Amino acid sequence: MDTPHTASSSIRLPIAYRMAVAITLCTFGSIMLLVSINANQQYQLLNNQVAGFANTIVRQLAAAAQEPLFTEDHLSLRRIVSNLGDQSDIEGVALYDEKGALLMQEGHTSGGRLTDQLRQKLSQTDDQEQVYRFRWMDDQQNELSAFIAPIRFKDVTGGYVEVAFSRIELFGIIRSSLTSTLVVALILSALSTLLAVVMGKRLTNPINTLMDATAQALGRERHSEERRQGDEIAYLMEGVSEMGQAMVEKSQIEQIFSRFVSPTIAAQMIESLDAVALTNKRVEATVLFADIVGFTRMSEQMEPDQVAELLNEYYGYFYKLGKYYYGTVDKFIGDAAMVIFGVPDEDPDHRFHAVAYAVGLQRLIDELNIERKSQNRPTIHIRIGINCGTMQAGLLGTRERMEYTVVGDSVNLASRLCGEAGADQIVVPADIYRHENTAQRVQAKIHKSIRIRGKTDPVDTYLVTGITGSQRQAINALIDDLLTGARSDD
Repeated sequence: MDTPHTASSSIRLPIAYRMAVAITLCTFGSIMLLVSINANQQYQLLNNQVAGFANTIVRQLAAAAQEPLFTEDHLSLRRIVSNLGDQSDIEGVALYDEKGALLMQEGHTSGGRLTDQLRQKLSQTDDQEQVYRFRWMDDQQNELSAFIAPIRFKDVTGGYVEVAFSRIELFGIIRSSLTSTLVVALILSALSTLLAVVMGKRLTNPINTLMDATAQALGRERHSEERRQGDEIAYLMEGVSEMGQAMVEKSQIEQIFSRFVSPTIAAQMIESLDAVALTNKRVEATVLFADIVGFTRMSEQMEPDQVAELLNEYYGYFYKLGKYYYGTVDKFIGDAAMVIFGVPDEDPDHRFHAVAYAVGLQRLIDELNIERKSQNRPTIHIRIGINCGTMQAGLLGTRERMEYTVVGDSVNLASRLCGEAGADQIVVPADIYRHENTAQRVQAKIHKSIRIRGKTDPVDTYLVTGITGSQRQAINALIDDLLTGARSDD
């Protein structure tokens, strides 16, 4: 006689599949909860980071504008506002006088919302780093944030600076970060299902492997107590979230720093935020100083916007030419420029690259002068001094403001040689001309001996007249490419 079937004898899925379904549901549900919590945390964290970046920029702008504002150097103020306004992450820059009247602006700003109440609020504290933040909607209904700081000198407020940022651009990274987290969550859920079917009770082994890899990537240790607590998924998601946030932070900081220092320095600073290892490093490098001859007299006969246009054009070529000869534009000092070779990136041929850069720069300016003269526009002539030697490279300055540069007696001598050069001349010491890397490739003639204060022996100098061999054709081709690229951009 047949035995009737009971409910307990009904067909059931294998335990591996049932474990897979249960673990997948639990994993996915937990991940979604963590994603929602992390979304709010990331928003708050990124908002604080943006505010910190903006505060730093507006304070630096207030510090940079302090001297030209109180000395009524409107050209320098316009240059500062224009340079900062050109940054892609900044919507606009504005400068106000002590009464809140708009002096100048670049891009989209709050449109003169510096009211008496706001100025009174900024003056209620003696803290020179007081920064006020407010938000508004522009004509396209985009939400913007403005950061305003006073420009003070000896407790006297001479004006105010404003820097505006687009919240859409700054916080758009949150969506991509959350999307990446969600993709990782889906992938982990699928992997957990597959592993549960294949390995059953051994499912925790590959998860622990992932947890160890995440901990190693974050540079931290995971103790045995955490394994026994059974919170592997939460621990793993926490690590994934930290890695995603670290990537966002690194990308943002490196993008901003690379506009103020060389990309190499920016990358090194990001890699060692806790202890920047860029100071007190003795290096052998070459320094080049280039100075516009008679610039003061020339600028007196030009309008301020013409002076700014001329400097920006020539300085742009200084930077572009430097990329071809491994040179880094260290700084622009008024009408002069300082370019370093062999640092921060090592370059065994830094002496020749500096000389080739100088020759190319002189020839490039000759071509530009011909073109500008045909257009009845002012032309310039530069003088260049180059020196090589041991110098100190690193971050110099104060806790509030630092810059990467090189200092030392070799740097001072390069500046002195620039002062000894005449218009369209390149002056180098005998050490560079006679060096094995340059002696057969550089054309020069004896110039004169210069006595330097503090040195017993005079310094023999040469005037560089050109480059020999194939390098001459390479410079000509490079100049043609730069000029052709500039014309196509126009």
